[in-house]
Amino acid sequence: MEEIWELDYAPNFTVPLFRYQWVKMTSGGVTIDKKYGITTMDLNNIGYKDEPYILATDVTQEFYMKDISTKSKREKNNDNSIVNEPKRHIVLSGKRNIVKIENKSDMSSEDYERDD
Repeated sequence: MEEIWELDYAPNFTVPLFRYQWVKMTSGGVTIDKKYGITTMDLNNIGYKDEPYILATDVTQEFYMKDISTKSKREKNNDNSIVNEPKRHIVLSGKRNIVKIENKSDMSSEDYERDD
């Protein structure tokens, strides 16, 4: 995610938008391991530059972990030191919060009916 925008249409009506740098779904940008079902991404395989925005209500929280099993690539930092970083990252999904409803997520209907 690069930016968060909030569009004001009326005194009490705003629409939050997120601006992303998207990874290509094809050409090795996103792959799913056939054996384990793990989704991995190449965060340098950027695509969809003409469509950078998404509504906040359409997103879920994700975490990215370095996939140390992927072949390391050797790059130089600004100070000419060599960095070995994995080429891919593992994608882990978090629970989705429903915008403007406190303490509610998309877990199950039982969560909505439960008194906490």
